[in-house]
Amino acid sequence: MKDRPQLFDFIGVEAPSEAVVDQIKNIGDANCIYNEHLPLLDIEAAVRTGELVRGKYRVNRNNLNEGLVTTSFGFEIKVIGKADNNRAIMGDIVAVRLNDESKWLSNLHVNLQDEDATEGETRSNITIEDKKYSSMRDKILKENLCPTGSVAGIIKRDLRNLAGQVSRLLLKADHRYFVLVDPVDPRYPSTILAISDFEHLKDKKIAFCVDSWPDGIGFPIGHLVSIFGKADNLDTESKVILFEHNVETRTFSKAVLDCLPPEGEKYRISEQEIKKRQDLRDYPIVY
Repeated sequence: MKDRPQLFDFIGVEAPSEAVVDQIKNIGDANCIYNEHLPLLDIEAAVRTGELVRGKYRVNRNNLNEGLVTTSFGFEIKVIGKADNNRAIMGDIVAVRLNDESKWLSNLHVNLQDEDATEGETRSNITIEDKKYSSMRDKILKENLCPTGSVAGIIKRDLRNLAGQVSRLLLKADHRYFVLVDPVDPRYPSTILAISDFEHLKDKKIAFCVDSWPDGIGFPIGHLVSIFGKADNLDTESKVILFEHNVETRTFSKAVLDCLPPEGEKYRISEQEIKKRQDLRDYPIVY
């Protein structure tokens, strides 16, 4: 590993030292003080009593500083501003503290939940929070209100791999380059990565994963997962598009390949088989 320091780029175990974190905090927009997240045990207790509301967090594509938390009670909670969004990331399961009703918004469309909007949020028994928020839902719908709140803690991170590109070098320290990577999907936050070779990666499209988000830094910290290739290259951008849409591109397994005709590339459809099919070969196909 010492002979190949670039391997540390991919394993995500070498967290920045406290001194490096302090240096990052002094870099303009990288300095942001968030509220500390509640411990998971405290969150679970507060959700059971109705003090906090559990839901799935997503980001408003038209306003990246605005989040929406989908609850299982038939209403959504709007979270406005960086501080109140408190390091929640698109897809996380979060715990939200509702604001006082005087801070709620009015005359906005309130979305009712569809079947998959509350994935993982169903419960088998009636709790205090059920009674409290079911009655609240009736008021929200009747008066056309939109509740607002703030993220008090993260119940479960959505630790997916993301595609992105290095946007700038933050600093060099501890024999590493600390860079900021902008994701292809703007609903996810720019992320700090520690890499060994800035020149090699600065013009590449990469895949990365978020590892943590300290409460004193404006960006999460992650690690490199893979390199797609040079940015603005057709093959590279095609790989990124497939990756972003979860299209499987791995080589087919032997079991799958064994289902193909043994002739391989020499296989030709017989005339008898062609007569059974609708022939579209003369139609212009755009793909």
